[in-house]
Amino acid sequence: MVTADRFRPLETGEYEVTPKSTKNTKERTRPRQQDARQVQETLLRLQKAVETMQLGVTITDITGKIVYTNTADARMHGHAVDELVGEDVSIFCLPGYRRSLSAGQLGRMKSWQRESMNVRKDGSLFPVSLMSDVVQDAHGRPLGIVTTCEDLTESKRTEAQRERLEVQVRQSQKLESLGVLAGGVAHDLSHVLQGILGNARLVLSNVPPEATTLHEHAAALERDAIKLSDLTNQLLAYSGDTEVETAPLDLNDVVLDMVHVIEVSKAANVELRYDLGTDLPMIDADATKFRQLINHLTMNASEAIGDANGIMTVRTGVRWANRSYLAGTYLSQDVSPGRYVYLEVLDNGCGMDRETKARVFDPFFTTKAAGRGLGLAAAMGIVRGHKGVIRIDTFPERGTSFLVLIPAIEDPADGPATHDDGLG
Repeated sequence: MVTADRFRPLETGEYEVTPKSTKNTKERTRPRQQDARQVQETLLRLQKAVETMQLGVTITDITGKIVYTNTADARMHGHAVDELVGEDVSIFCLPGYRRSLSAGQLGRMKSWQRESMNVRKDGSLFPVSLMSDVVQDAHGRPLGIVTTCEDLTESKRTEAQRERLEVQVRQSQKLESLGVLAGGVAHDLSHVLQGILGNARLVLSNVPPEATTLHEHAAALERDAIKLSDLTNQLLAYSGDTEVETAPLDLNDVVLDMVHVIEVSKAANVELRYDLGTDLPMIDADATKFRQLINHLTMNASEAIGDANGIMTVRTGVRWANRSYLAGTYLSQDVSPGRYVYLEVLDNGCGMDRETKARVFDPFFTTKAAGRGLGLAAAMGIVRGHKGVIRIDTFPERGTSFLVLIPAIEDPADGPATHDDGLG
């Protein structure tokens, strides 16, 4: 029979029976010591393995207090290991984000996985993937939680780049398909219109003055044919299937030539401002096409302002565009980083939502009741024909910026332009 005086408490909280003889004690202690060494060696190997992991590992008790964290988890969050042990696990979470679980809830749970945003020591946020498991004793009672943490910053960045590339490819394919369609239709219409316009002018030249009704009908036919011819020219411009006669051009000269045209074509409630850069490099461009481009962009800005008083700004400058910047533009597939001269037209009008921005360059797409939806499509074609790109920044009810970048003609005497002239 084992009596109470033969029990003594151990550090583990268990009790050991005191043997009656020293011989029995040695025989029983030896295998116990061997087992303890094996357990200790196993724990050391396990700890070494956890410390060499790239994943963060943190163990908490059932109250959420951190009892262990590996170096990877501490480094990931910008802490030292000894700064974390004893702290509440909410140190990793946004304020109010952590949800406490009762012992009963933990007893019913096995493991769970989720994505979240964790907080570093400096207050910055980063995306993580978390996997948590409940640690239980031999009777199934929860003792704590072990959680692995994976930093998703790089994978999220790669995923965003992939999605952006897919969008660019789809956009490029759509623009190319629409360009081929528009070019084919415009060519066929152009041939028919030449015949209609020629016949209308032939009638006008041969109708006697007294035949006023016939003369009016022929004149109306000529006017309509000219309007339709203008539409076909815009379709051809969108498709890029028009002749472009380029020469070294100062963009500021073209803008200044257009001052009167812009002034008379804008609405009376629109204030016009200019912010022209100095010492712009020359661009290889067609002056006539660029006048059309400026006209399309300024008319669009004036219409976006609507009936309320607003401001339209025409801005020029030069900047060095890297791959990251070009990736956020239209037509960026065939261009390279380098120095660009830019034309920017800004307004503080209605802005665009995401759906409108996605279709803004589609032929015949318009949000204006009386619009034809070809002005911006033609602008896109002109920029494409000059091997440039377009960037749009827009906010509903706050305004829109259309920014066109055209490669600068490089002067060997000039070094690369590293400044960002007038662009945020």
